[in-house]
This record gives sequence, structure tokens and C-alpha cells, in this order.
Amino acid sequence: MMNDPNVNYYEAVEAFNTYFKSHELPGEEEEEELMGSTPEARAEFEKEMKRENKKIRTDKQRAELVEREQMTYQVKRFRNWMHEVLPFVQENGHILTMEERAEIWRKQQAEKK
Repeated sequence: MMNDPNVNYYEAVEAFNTYFKSHELPGEEEEEELMGSTPEARAEFEKEMKRENKKIRTDKQRAELVEREQMTYQVKRFRNWMHEVLPFVQENGHILTMEERAEIWRKQQAEKK
């Protein structure tokens, strides 16, 4: 939904929240471990994750890991999208397009002169 330029912000957020009411939200454990940790601790965590990944033997385990990593990536993308577009969300959930944003900027520049 976040790739649709006509998406309603509130509908997209509601769909995200509804989905994760019945599914595990990936990446939270790893992020919690990394929050506030030192660069050395982060590096050690990354090394440990690589060691764990090397232990995976079956194709099914590898497929599950890839799926989990992809889901983690998509969750992070969605959260970033939410943060980036929030200043441009209208009361009805419409997100201003780049053209609409540019027009507002032009009007503000004209008013300054």
C-alpha cells in the first residue's frame, strides 16, 4: 500500500496494525538488543547472527530465514514511510503529492516577497 501514490494514510496504518495483530512482528527482539548498545556490542551481535546463520543446514530453514529477513525489511520500510509522509498527511488521510508540496512551497515563497 505504501507504494500506491493514492493510498489513504490511515487505511494503510490500519491494515499494517490489523495484520500484525495475528502475526509476529519480526525484528523486535534484535532491535531491542541493539537499542542503546555500544558499537562494539553491535559488532558482536552481528558476528553472533552470522554464526547462527552458518548453522542453518536445511533448505526449509534457509527459506524461513530469508522470509523472516524480508518481512523485517518490509516492516522497517513501512515504519520509515510512516515517519516520512506524516508531515504531509491531511485530515482525511490523503498524502500530499510532490506536486502539491511544491505548489505550497511556491505560494510560501511568493508571500515572502
